[in-house]
Amino acid sequence: GGPAFNSQRIHRGDVLLKINGQTISPTESCSKLITGDDLAGSVVMLSLQKLTGAKFEIELTRMPHEHINARRRIHDLLHALRLTAVAARDGNTAAQVDMI
Repeated sequence: GGPAFNSQRIHRGDVLLKINGQTISPTESCSKLITGDDLAGSVVMLSLQKLTGAKFEIELTRMPHEHINARRRIHDLLHALRLTAVAARDGNTAAQVDMI
């Protein structure tokens, strides 16, 4: 994972409210604001809300774009492998992919 995953504080269902203090609309694409054009090692501040309603902020350090792209490709390949294993009813392989 990237910085958000590695923080272990951001989870599925959390709602992104602000990026660097800028309010985000539900239809706005925010990946560019999060990854930014800044150099790797620059910081982005995210404001989020949990399903419970609790709000929190987290500061993340950006990774080099090539690292993000490589991790995304690995994730996509593992996802495709798992789907193939499930389609072939190979529960053992699917379970092993889930453990990665």
